[in-house]
Amino acid sequence: METKLFEVRDRGTMIPAIGTKMTATDPRGIALLRRAGYDPFAMHGSALILFTDAQGGRIAHYDEFEFGSARTMSVALQFIRRNWSKLESGDVVDVEFILGETATKKEPE
Repeated sequence: METKLFEVRDRGTMIPAIGTKMTATDPRGIALLRRAGYDPFAMHGSALILFTDAQGGRIAHYDEFEFGSARTMSVALQFIRRNWSKLESGDVVDVEFILGETATKKEPE
């Protein structure tokens, strides 16, 4: 398991968020992930990331569609999953920039 913190940004929004890459190489870890409903081999090259805001009190999701109409967290999770190995803890994930709505990425707060 590997955990990173992110500054998720969107229009007028800054969400401290946390992502955990769920991996297991040992049979017991794999069995526990599967028992919890995750298939660590089903992501076809993408990272299996459990994602939520870092303020607590909200459900964490690994499927961006589980965030419903909340585009900010949905787009952020898609981006983080595809770019996990390139991202560092503390990086800004700018949804407007990702979607091409702005030409420059926001600076950290």
